[in-house]
Amino acid sequence: MNYRLFSLGFLVFAASVMTGCYGGTESATAFHVRGQVQFDGKPLPAGRIYFTPNASLGNQGPQGTATIEDGKYDTEDSRFGIVGGPYIVRIEGYDGIQPPNDEDGLFPDGQVLFRDYELKLEFPQANHVEDLDIPASASKRK
Repeated sequence: MNYRLFSLGFLVFAASVMTGCYGGTESATAFHVRGQVQFDGKPLPAGRIYFTPNASLGNQGPQGTATIEDGKYDTEDSRFGIVGGPYIVRIEGYDGIQPPNDEDGLFPDGQVLFRDYELKLEFPQANHVEDLDIPASASKRK
């Protein structure tokens, strides 16, 4: 009888540990960031945003991502949010016009307007709206 009770107790304990319900470190809660992206005063047609935790300032959270469409982005669409704190935000911008001879779909977002524009931002531990304004000087095209 004691063996059965011990076995049942051990199974409950093991299941609790595996599901994260018994002590230990709880998994980080993801918050979502959304907003608008302007490039040279106009909505950015297409692009991507990467939210990388700024480890030099102690942030060890996950990387978040978002796709920019018609000047808007939302990490909830990609399901890769952030935990808040200091982040390095890297943005890539495209003109949104797929070239007519791109039959293989190699350039679905069009031509590059700029790459790797970086901002260092601090985010709250909550869902957040962050509008971004990218200056024309970010463009590598002349």
